[in-house]
Formats: sequence, structure tokens, C-alpha cells
Amino acid sequence: MYTTHELESRYGPGWEDAASRAHDQPFWALCHRREFYDREDPTDPGHFLNYDLIYPSGYGEALSGAEREWEVQRIRNRIARDGIPPAAYRAYLEVAHGLIPSAGAGFGVERLLRFLVKAPHVGDVQLFRRVPGEVVAL
Repeated sequence: MYTTHELESRYGPGWEDAASRAHDQPFWALCHRREFYDREDPTDPGHFLNYDLIYPSGYGEALSGAEREWEVQRIRNRIARDGIPPAAYRAYLEVAHGLIPSAGAGFGVERLLRFLVKAPHVGDVQLFRRVPGEVVAL
């Protein structure tokens, strides 16, 4: 288990691929600076209450999850701090007043399948290959 601060200091800002290749067992990466709706630790600014499970051997991210920010003023502050135009999230901010504390995570099924069968690329296990930048010939 590592924080992204530790991973960045060891592997650099694009740490995920290098760290995944350097490990032979899955590991947890905690505390990513991500979207404005991931909850920042109120007792430790600059640290975030989120996590990824990283597959070893270069297979990369398996699962991503986080506690969501639910305090409207903290959401507004993050949007302003990150330079995001509030108008782009007007509908979200309107319903944010009814948010309750929550968290969640999601596995990438195709990434899991790629890891299990040791496929070189996630596109190799997709029923209909969807790889950004590739043109699909029918």
C-alpha cells in the first residue's frame, strides 16, 4: 500500500505504468488528486480519500474508488481552486445540496479479463475492439 505522493517520488508523475511493472503482486495506491468530487481529507489538506488497486507486471489499474465530497461549499471551493467553470456543473451544484456521505468503487471487467488471461492489450479481450485512435474495419 502506497500513497501517490510516495509513488510519484519513486517513479515520477506518470508512476502507474512503472510501478505496475516493478511489482509482482497487486498493490493499493491511495490519495490521488483527481476530480473535484473526490473528497479531500478535511484533517489533512492535499490528501484525498480515494484509492486504486493496481495489477502487477504492467497490467495497470484494476479498480478505482473514492469517498465522494458531499459538502456543497467544499465542492464549490474545489471547482474554483481547480479553475473549472462553475457553469459547466450548474445542474450538479443544484442537486449537491441534497448529497449525503457516500463512497464507491468500480472494477474494469475488460481489464480484469486482460489480467487473468495475460493478454498484451485490453483491446485483445474486447468483443468489439474499442481502442482510442484505432479505426475499426468492418
